[in-house]
Amino acid sequence: FPVTIELKWNTPFFQATFGLAERSFNEATQDPQSMIAKYPEDFSLWYLGEFDTQTGLMKIEAVPKLVVQGSKKVN
Repeated sequence: FPVTIELKWNTPFFQATFGLAERSFNEATQDPQSMIAKYPEDFSLWYLGEFDTQTGLMKIEAVPKLVVQGSKKVN
């Protein structure tokens, strides 16, 4: 019988730009060795905020924003 592990959030990852984050996630959906490609319905990309490399400060969104679900392709 299928076993489902319910994780609400995984460890965040950082990219220099929003576009690079989308590209990285999209590439992972197409990489047959990736867990995201193997189980796309279990993954989604969320925008949590920004990190200022000049000041070291983080600007966190009040509510995380869904960017794309793993079962969908990023254009």
